[in-house]
Amino acid sequence: MRSGTAAIQFVLTALIAFGFVSTVLALEPVRRVPAEWEPQEALWLQWPRSYEKSYEPAYAAITNVVVQYQPVVILHHNVVTRSQARTAISVAGGNPDHPNITYLPIQNDSAWMRDNGPVYVVQDGAMRIQDWDFDNWGGAFGIFPYADDDAVPIAVGVELSLPVDDVSIVHERGNLEFNGVDTVMLNWNVIGNPNRGNGYANKAEAELNLEHWFGVTKVVWADGPISGDLTGGHIDGIARFIDADTAVVANCTASGHCQPGSADDQVFDATATSLMAAGFTVIRMDFQAAITYVGHTFDADYMNWGVGNGWVILVGFDNPATDNAAKALLESWYPGRDVYVIEMLDSWIAGGGVHCHTNDQPAASVIGTPPTAAFTAVSTQGGAPPFEATFLDTSLWSPTAWEWNFGDGTLSNAQNPVHTYEEEGMFNVSLTAASASGNDTRIESNFIAVPEPNLVLLQLSGWLGLWALQRTPRSRQGVSTRVPRSASAA
Repeated sequence: MRSGTAAIQFVLTALIAFGFVSTVLALEPVRRVPAEWEPQEALWLQWPRSYEKSYEPAYAAITNVVVQYQPVVILHHNVVTRSQARTAISVAGGNPDHPNITYLPIQNDSAWMRDNGPVYVVQDGAMRIQDWDFDNWGGAFGIFPYADDDAVPIAVGVELSLPVDDVSIVHERGNLEFNGVDTVMLNWNVIGNPNRGNGYANKAEAELNLEHWFGVTKVVWADGPISGDLTGGHIDGIARFIDADTAVVANCTASGHCQPGSADDQVFDATATSLMAAGFTVIRMDFQAAITYVGHTFDADYMNWGVGNGWVILVGFDNPATDNAAKALLESWYPGRDVYVIEMLDSWIAGGGVHCHTNDQPAASVIGTPPTAAFTAVSTQGGAPPFEATFLDTSLWSPTAWEWNFGDGTLSNAQNPVHTYEEEGMFNVSLTAASASGNDTRIESNFIAVPEPNLVLLQLSGWLGLWALQRTPRSRQGVSTRVPRSASAA
């Protein structure tokens, strides 16, 4: 007869095996946000409308570069905006009918799709879109319409036939920097700013949301406003990842506009320190010139670059010495990609550059290969309970999350758990190994054997008897001994 625990584990394992009971991992999605340097399906733009028309030459130049490498999707508010886009691309020497250009009639309010556009997330083996709330940067630039901008992620999801998850948190993608593995970097002065209305009491509260929605295990904070940046200090003007282990952080110099020791410089230095404490290699990018344009003075800040399939685009400041120096740096950081410098001073004084204007759509290939679950144990058979079993994950394709069912009604999310069986029985064990690329479950029937106490004693007595038999001299091992014939006769 099965014990109560053994009966429960039998039923649970059967239900899981036949799909009637979901595991914990099925309830908690496994997510990953691809890094921007990973393969892209397309680059998206919201074409400037009449009140941002001075940005058009930069948008046309960006388009004409990127179409040489990958598709570009241009959102136009109406047929007038579409016509203006085609004209600007042609004037800049491009082909408005290039096969890599798609025009989509999706209404929008501004030309800053990085911030209001979708966040793409790989989740449980599929691509999804997250729709974070957009409130026009908390009104920092004035009172302007933004309802169309806020609706863009849903419209993109419909166009791409991708599921869209509503995230009721006000934030902008320009304040999100991912290393593509386990870390997001952002400025607390944006997501935690009262003008966003998120109501966070502290960073720890925000970290719970970030870890949940992005699947990260590390959150690196910048903390503070940046002079002249009305967004509150988006991270793409402070620090950028260039690979999974390396970040570039801005640095004020005596030859620039922001000076060493200034408030901005302290934010940059503190961000660099936080990154190093989190285990990242940090490179500093010096601001080496002060630029004056139509009454505004600012740094030649090259942090706002864009990257895609074989290309990198830098904001140009019409200052050849620093433009060329920055180009050389980016060529060393992104070997194998062509680096372009595009002057975009009109949009820069309004709030940003190429990274702010664009929104990258990851390619389907970044979803990757789901894990293949496999496991073993240090020992699968023990003595009388309690029996401590050590399990070892041997899954393939780099899972990032695990769920074990030990067959006695208990679960674990550890990679290599140690579990104590309190009752006797034969236990089925299952492991679900998961990553953002998908998941796989392996079930081993009767994997762990914990004998009943009386069976242990019986086995022990048998072993002792065998040992004693082996120790008995050969002449005494029979039921009788040979008697000399002469003694027998007497």
